[in-house]
Amino acid sequence: MKKFLILLLLAASSFNSVFALDKPQSGREDKRVFYTDYKPDEIYPISAVNGLITTIIFEPGETVKNFGSGFSTAWEFAARENHFFLKPKEKQGTTNLVVVTDRRTYLFDVKLSGNRSKATYRLAFRYPLEEQARIAAEAEKNHVKALLEESPIKENSESKEQTNQNRSYSMNFGSAANSKRIAPIEAFDDGRFTYLKFSKHTDFPAAYRKVDQEETLVNSHVKGDWLVLHGVFEEILLRAGRSVVGIYNDNYTGGGVNEEGGVSVPGLKREIVR
Repeated sequence: MKKFLILLLLAASSFNSVFALDKPQSGREDKRVFYTDYKPDEIYPISAVNGLITTIIFEPGETVKNFGSGFSTAWEFAARENHFFLKPKEKQGTTNLVVVTDRRTYLFDVKLSGNRSKATYRLAFRYPLEEQARIAAEAEKNHVKALLEESPIKENSESKEQTNQNRSYSMNFGSAANSKRIAPIEAFDDGRFTYLKFSKHTDFPAAYRKVDQEETLVNSHVKGDWLVLHGVFEEILLRAGRSVVGIYNDNYTGGGVNEEGGVSVPGLKREIVR
């Protein structure tokens, strides 16, 4: 019987924890200053005291757009940029609070307390998932930068002598009169990036990857007279206004072009890039 009661108490404790509010952690310097990680489905408790203002701090750069509560007449609310302020006006004002910013929605359970030592003076949010994503993006940026520093592009013809380059590219011109003006004069890839060289003083066109008749803008950067595409693709479309040029990787491991004669865009004519 005793063992059964212990198990029952443990089960009840587990059940209650599922529906518990996410309790923020108090600061080291003052127990009335709290920090908590943002989670979209969490409800955050706030303990308010008459005569005191509670400040909620969101992510830097975040802006409060709207807010509402179930007992708004019992509270004073104000917002400025990423700060939100609340102060009780009545002795009985326990309610919920919803704050909508330009980035997120926050849910709060606001309760009145007569104990000033347990009041929420400040509640600051942290964003670990966003921070992890930022760190990952920065690492990827540095990785790409390191690869680009190993770029095989040279200002003379020596780059053509490197054996790890694929120069089997061909291209098509669109029917627009100016299509040839946006065509590259040299093209190759090194298995990681695709390099398109253009005549001096030529405005670089936008580059799109084409897969299953869908076009997606390709990440790229400019290095001298070269447009460097971040990746190796079977088919690339260069566009500038109505002008269009199709670039084809004839050694692409995924296969050749999709249409008869190697043309998948109407009005294009096949030629070789050398």
